Amino acid sequence: MIQIDDERRRLLVMGALPALVALVVAAGLWLLVHGNASGRDDYDSGRYADARSAFEGAHDLGVVSPWIAPFNTGTAAYRAKEYETAVAAFNRALDDVPGDRMCDVRVDLALTHEAIAKKAEADGENADRQIALRDGRTAILGTGCNDALEKRLEDQIKDASSSNDDRSEDQKIDDVEAKNRAAAKAKDVELEPKNEPHEQIQW
Repeated sequence: MIQIDDERRRLLVMGALPALVALVVAAGLWLLVHGNASGRDDYDSGRYADARSAFEGAHDLGVVSPWIAPFNTGTAAYRAKEYETAVAAFNRALDDVPGDRMCDVRVDLALTHEAIAKKAEADGENADRQIALRDGRTAILGTGCNDALEKRLEDQIKDASSSNDDRSEDQKIDDVEAKNRAAAKAKDVELEPKNEPHEQIQW
């Protein structure tokens, strides 16, 4: 029986560790790419909730670019109208996003807050609308990421503030119904790129 002394055993273990680490990293990258591809297929097919789940599953495997999975998650959640989930995902992405992609995340975060504000407005929740609009403006304020969006949010904040007047409930209801009719007419109109979140990152 071959005897391996302690020194040789120690060297064998030390030599195996880098190979084991490389194997774990490679497996993680493969799972990340596979999860992203699965999420991309779901996203392209309009199955946004499934895409969000696939991207969320890849989140902890983002060794190289850890911001990508939460960014993709946020984009899919936005499309699925899961706005609170989208906000949380975009905020996670901000923790790790490189400077040259910061605006992608900040603009999408601002657009998500704007969507929350629109929902609050439709529900007659003006206070919630104002909070969401301010959060959206904060996401891009002074960044130069999208000056047009920043101004639009600013205008909406002024509008929300001025709506706290003494108009009758009937007038307020009429306004909401008019906005709903306008939204229904515009529902099938394709929005300009600045009004939609960015596509998720491709591998």
